[in-house]
This record gives sequence, structure tokens and C-alpha cells, in this order.
Amino acid sequence: MTSLSFARRENSSGIYVTGKTFYVKEALKLVGARWEPPCWVIPFEADSPEFRTGLIEKANAEIKAERSAERAKRAYESSSEGRAKAHAEWEAFVIEALKKKTLTGEYHYLCCEKVSKPEWRGGRPRTSCPIHGFCINGSRYVGD
Repeated sequence: MTSLSFARRENSSGIYVTGKTFYVKEALKLVGARWEPPCWVIPFEADSPEFRTGLIEKANAEIKAERSAERAKRAYESSSEGRAKAHAEWEAFVIEALKKKTLTGEYHYLCCEKVSKPEWRGGRPRTSCPIHGFCINGSRYVGD
């Protein structure tokens, strides 16, 4: 997995670094690199095979750690504990939204405490209510 690429252009002031540079931008700044969109430019004197290898290893390690954290988060969210936490957060959101709706009169896609958590289909939230028996497809107006 190579996350960075290095290039030297004619009449350039340094080595161009492109790719997933977000993870190594602080290291690039330390050696005097400057951002020239869409890439970083490293001065010629700061470039070396060891430096390039170090940057690539650091970027790859950061990407691997980020992906690992994302997998752990998804695993937690799919566990019974994670689903229970998400349900509790949804209930708290519904209660707060209904209070705001009562105080301000603002229309909202929530009709009561029994409304289901939205499922995103086709880029729009789809909710349903067992009491009122209707589905709302992306509309904030519930007809109350």
C-alpha cells in the first residue's frame, strides 16, 4: 500500500509529494516543505531515500490505524451494547426534538415518542410511526 508519490519536475524548486499527505503534513513542514496546491514541495536538500521511506511508513501506519479504529467502531455499533446505546441516544433526541417542537411550533419529521429511527433510502430519511401509521419520506411536515 503506497500512500505517497514523489516527483521531480523540470525547473522546479524541489520534490513534489502527492497522495495521502494529511497524515505526514507536520513532518513535511518540519523539513521546510511548502504547500503548493495540489501537492507539497520538499526542498532538494531535505530529500533522501531514508526520508521518503520514513514518510511512506508513517503515512501507511496512520492509515492502517484509522482503518482499524473504523472497524472497531463498526463492530461496537453492531454489538448489542452499541445498539442499546444508539437506541437510548435516539430516544433522548426524540424527547428533546418534541420539546422544541412544542415550544417553538417548528415542524419536524417526528410526530410522537413512538416514531422509528430514520432509515436512509435514496438519500432521504424514511421514518414510520405505529400510532399514526404513516411514513415520512424526507418531508419535515407531518400534517399535525
